[in-house]
Amino acid sequence: MKIRISWCLVLIITVGFLLSAQPVSAGGEDAQMGDIKLTPTPDSQGQGGAITLELEIPFYSGCCYPLYAYDVSASLQLPRNVEIVSGPEPQKHNKVEAKAGGDSTLVYIKWEVKSMIAGTYTIDATVTTQNCGTATGSATVTVTEGCVISIPEIYPEQPITDKEIHVNLEALSPIEWINIEDVTLYYLSLEDELTAPESKNDTIYFGKSGSKVGEAISMDPVEDSTFWAVKIPKQGSSSFLHYWVVATDNEGNKTTSPVYILKVEDMAYANLVLNLAIWSPLILTIISIIFMIVIRKHSRKVDVAQEGILVLGSTRISQSEKDKSLVEHHRRKMNLTLYAIFGIMITIGILFLLWALLNDQLYDLINAMGGGN
Repeated sequence: MKIRISWCLVLIITVGFLLSAQPVSAGGEDAQMGDIKLTPTPDSQGQGGAITLELEIPFYSGCCYPLYAYDVSASLQLPRNVEIVSGPEPQKHNKVEAKAGGDSTLVYIKWEVKSMIAGTYTIDATVTTQNCGTATGSATVTVTEGCVISIPEIYPEQPITDKEIHVNLEALSPIEWINIEDVTLYYLSLEDELTAPESKNDTIYFGKSGSKVGEAISMDPVEDSTFWAVKIPKQGSSSFLHYWVVATDNEGNKTTSPVYILKVEDMAYANLVLNLAIWSPLILTIISIIFMIVIRKHSRKVDVAQEGILVLGSTRISQSEKDKSLVEHHRRKMNLTLYAIFGIMITIGILFLLWALLNDQLYDLINAMGGGN
């Protein structure tokens, strides 16, 4: 008996030790850092224009428990004539948890850089950690002679057919004696979205040898500013609108922006979505109330045990069931059925309303339908 108790104690202590030790061992292991990726936006910019560099750092864990990386920081090795405007943001990640399951946990660090000298530059990035080693990556950016063109602002943000599209952007030269003389917007309305199109002056290039010349409209300077504005004509059908901008300075240098793509929604679709969002809660509520009234009207009243009760359809109550408790049971069943139907209808209406309130696309469609004539 004593021997059995001793073995039981040994077994309990061993199991307890294993259970307590396993999480410490798993949680204390180091995460694995994958290949890092440095992405410039845009990858081509005019002299003095800011280029955003985003560094993506993947960390991997085990299949069953999280792993960790400590003191994750990154730095850039800049070539001559390129300088940092801001960053890194954040300065450092003190601790990164790679979540269990094997999928990568991504960490991002950003900088803004610029150059006043035209040319093509390779920028290197280095990531260091306390416990996961070091990784390097690089990106190539091009700085062109000419002006800096900002990312266009579009109104409405969700364009629809039969409404003009307002475009505003900033175009300026970082060189004091150079002025912007002309800004032209080119656009193409296509049924399909082009993959990775590139632009040069009035032409858009795509695929291995495809090219199309865009329709040109001159942008107007906004008084006493470096901004330019224009309205893209109404689009007659649902399409993908590809557009880009070419700015020319007083020395004849041309700067071409990247190609931007907008999905132009059909007006009928916009009306359908808008009406569905606005009227669905009210319509569903009215339907549920009418349904309850109709059900109660077509139910039949049965006097049982001196109590009135509504009975749905062909429900029958036998003589043996004619007591007060069974009457209450049937009454509750009837009421619960009606309340459940009413609750479902109201819930659907509320969900539609929440969808309408939280849907950014709906706000864009409302703005588009209310303006831009």
